[in-house]
Amino acid sequence: MLIGRHSALAHLACLGCVATLALSSVACSQASSSDAEESAAAETQAKVDATTLITVNAALPFEVKRMHPATGRILNARWGQHGGPIATLADDATTAPVVTRWWIPGSANAPAAGQPLAAAKPTDLPSDTDTFFWNNDGFLDTANGSLTAWSNTAGNFTGELLQYSKNYDSITSHAFVNGYYSGAAVSDSRIVYSGLSGLTEQAVPETADCGLWGSDITATSIVPATASTRLVKWTGSSGPVATDNNGNVFVAAFVTGGAHSDAIYALSKNQALQNEPQTQATLSESDTGGTASVAAAAAPGSDGGWLFAKGWDSAVAQPVYARKYTTTRMRW
Repeated sequence: MLIGRHSALAHLACLGCVATLALSSVACSQASSSDAEESAAAETQAKVDATTLITVNAALPFEVKRMHPATGRILNARWGQHGGPIATLADDATTAPVVTRWWIPGSANAPAAGQPLAAAKPTDLPSDTDTFFWNNDGFLDTANGSLTAWSNTAGNFTGELLQYSKNYDSITSHAFVNGYYSGAAVSDSRIVYSGLSGLTEQAVPETADCGLWGSDITATSIVPATASTRLVKWTGSSGPVATDNNGNVFVAAFVTGGAHSDAIYALSKNQALQNEPQTQATLSESDTGGTASVAAAAAPGSDGGWLFAKGWDSAVAQPVYARKYTTTRMRW
């Protein structure tokens, strides 16, 4: 297996929705409210700064300030450009993904409002819906459009990364890529992702260059002017990617032939912006059969934070574990 398995977990199960583009977690649960109420609320909510929802401190970084029930699934939620979580539902490969924007009300404990948006369906998907899958964590909102990917299940997982308009209703650009699994934005013009190849204008030969890649994007194209760079490489399978509030990058790897099956590697933001291979810090090594979920939290401008990760639940449920790190040496 050259890429990781699809995760049905939120990015950090014990914290509910975890914002990937900015610092953040908001506790979410189930409650009932009518579609009319949700629709009306969605029209009136303003953007929310994710950092106002939690308190970060050096001892243990999360104190939930507000809790907003949500009707509907919030698995793999990210922080969207609208100022709230977004969740992508792509269970049925015969249809395009549906993105739900969650709007956080101003009053504490009031229900969050859901606004589902149907994404445009790519025209060149394989006709056999059993031969491809959508990337692990759904849409990634960036300053230069929203991104999602699909991959074949055969060979080295050839596929595409797609750039969508703000409301997901049109595809503005695409790039070929093998085995895109999970990604995050480091800056307005740079993304990082785990996968098997760089982003190219032409179909990628069936290579298996597993690792964390850095690639530049613009508002009109995700094919980089300078070739994508494999910043970190390993032999094995790809896993989830996350950034902290200061742009530092974390990627989980399932390692073949290593002393431990699971590793979590880290790069500083400056390293993630480079166009040559980097020497990563290893924040964690374990043997849980793969990493299902990672999240990182750091106070803005701080020199460190906390990394959280969770292995796959199989015969035995895996707990969430934490590692404290400093960005000066990326150590824990």
